[in-house]
Amino acid sequence: MLGPEDSVKIGADYAPGTKDGKAILAAKDPFVSAPAEAANIRRDNYEESLGWYTSLTTDLFGEGASTTAVPATTP
Repeated sequence: MLGPEDSVKIGADYAPGTKDGKAILAAKDPFVSAPAEAANIRRDNYEESLGWYTSLTTDLFGEGASTTAVPATTP
C-alpha cells in the first residue's frame, strides 16, 4: 500500500517446480502494476487487497480471526 486507497500489485500464479534439481515455488504468468497507473486502477488494487487479506487470514486462522498484531513476549 502506498497511501490511503492507493496500492500497486506484484505477483504471479505459483506452483511447485524444480530448478537445477532443487524444489522451488515456480512463478507462472507474473504481473506487476504499470508505472503511472490511473488513480481508479490503484484504488481497485487497494480494494482487491482488502478482500485478499481477509480471505487469507480467515482461511489460515478461522472465521472472525483478528487482524490486530499481538505484541511479542519476552522471556
